[in-house]
Amino acid sequence: MSILRSRPYFILFVLLCGLYPVALRAQDANLFDLFRSIFNGAPPKPELDKPKKPHKPRGAVPLKSGQDSLAHQVYGPPLPPRFFVHVFGDSLGNMMAQGLTEALADTSEIAIIKRAKDSAGLVRDSLADAPKTGEDMPPTPEHIDVAVVMIGANDRQPFVKDGKIIAESDTEDWDKLYKAKIEAAIKPFMDKQIPVIWVGLPIMRSENYSNAMYKLNEIDRDVVIAAGASFVDTWDAFSNDRGDYDQNGPDINGQRVRLRMGDGIHFTKAGQRKLASFVERDIRRIFDEHKPLQNLQISPDTPSDVQDGNTLKAAKSPVKKERPISGPVLSLSNPPQSANGELVSTLRTRQPLSKLPVSGSDPHPGRADDFVWPQP
Repeated sequence: MSILRSRPYFILFVLLCGLYPVALRAQDANLFDLFRSIFNGAPPKPELDKPKKPHKPRGAVPLKSGQDSLAHQVYGPPLPPRFFVHVFGDSLGNMMAQGLTEALADTSEIAIIKRAKDSAGLVRDSLADAPKTGEDMPPTPEHIDVAVVMIGANDRQPFVKDGKIIAESDTEDWDKLYKAKIEAAIKPFMDKQIPVIWVGLPIMRSENYSNAMYKLNEIDRDVVIAAGASFVDTWDAFSNDRGDYDQNGPDINGQRVRLRMGDGIHFTKAGQRKLASFVERDIRRIFDEHKPLQNLQISPDTPSDVQDGNTLKAAKSPVKKERPISGPVLSLSNPPQSANGELVSTLRTRQPLSKLPVSGSDPHPGRADDFVWPQP
């Protein structure tokens, strides 16, 4: 009670007692509305909920509507995947798959299937059972539309059979065996007319290891191109201006960031995205070529090459039209006539301007030769 006897504390106590019911009334208001309610005594006006922008689901595409405003723009559900890209390889192939997943996230119709194994290689292991994949392809919806291969980081070792070395590295026998491995990995896909994109290995930090990967790229390029597949070179993309290894470099936006991890082999997240950008364009191109096939229906009248599964080849082949040798014969001297023999045009023959009668030497008012000064 001694505190309340002091006039300042007593005034503060009274104010707090008066503020309590007002604060309860304006507890959802901001500080400005709270003080305004104290002095005005009127409760704050409730704010109307602002219209929210329609949420666009991932992969959704805008549907056509009568109005173009954002409030009336309708988005449909994302389309299910119908185009499957299988990525084979080793640990670098797994990073390629992760980069492609991010690069193609805007298209829900394209799905990335990871088939790579970190310890895979062509010297000791098969290409993630690639021959079985080509011969016994899984049924839809996970069929193979494109095969992306990035492998070789674990292949700097001799060929071994039954516990014995049959071919040392950097020998002609080793090169022949490795070429045969590549051909065996690609052949099942090519037999099924599945596009193959073989991605070359990047430059490495270790000089000896980098030289070995460069040699593998030369072997891969020759065999892959000879088989009719595509080879993507990534060596210069991850090198500096002098052609040396650099863990930093420009990303897909042109910003200089760290692209390689501390081991000098693998990629960071930005490096994975940049690596995928060299394959993304080819995948989108092949996907666009498949678009006309989504509404293609097989019927008894459909050509046999389409029924046998060569739909892409049939859709890409243009329809040839017969062109006439010459156009209709038109006379340049006779006037055109209608079907009943009458002239099509009844325009009067105009007299050439050069033969128009010209008046005497007096200039015609308003004509170019009228040099008479206007009267003041």
